[in-house]
Amino acid sequence: MMAEVFAHNKAIDAPVVLWPHYGGDSQQFFVWHLKSLGLFPDHDGDPWFLLKAKHSGLCLKTSGYQSGAPIVQTECGGDASQMWKVQTIAMTPADCPSGRCFGGQRQILQNYYDKGKRCLDAANGKFPAPPLQGAGLQAWDCIGKFSAANAVNQEWELINVKDWNAPGPVVR
Repeated sequence: MMAEVFAHNKAIDAPVVLWPHYGGDSQQFFVWHLKSLGLFPDHDGDPWFLLKAKHSGLCLKTSGYQSGAPIVQTECGGDASQMWKVQTIAMTPADCPSGRCFGGQRQILQNYYDKGKRCLDAANGKFPAPPLQGAGLQAWDCIGKFSAANAVNQEWELINVKDWNAPGPVVR
């Protein structure tokens, strides 16, 4: 499933949800590195970026400090609620009690708002099962380890979408 601005909505504060991949413009996001835009320098050597929806030209943001704050789109301004970065959570021996693990990692998208404590998360009261189609995206406390029970809600991949004739990656 992919991140999608619900129903191709172009309005400010339109919600972002999980939806099956079909390659539409409301599932494609340009990655704007803040340093290159002159909005915010790299913090601690990590590149922060904006996710700009191709169909609307609006940026994704968290709409509050608390866990469960919805992810919506709004005008791009580069404030803390719109700033994202990829963080890698590596598998450790503690994640493999059987000792038969071969390593691994998860990529999560951390939001700068509230000092980076929240990550892009799919609402899912039934984890460890995967979230369902149409689940709202939200800011939630970032997982701290590979084997976190709700890791399935926060694992994302940025994909270069040259096959879709778009200049940037999508989030899925």
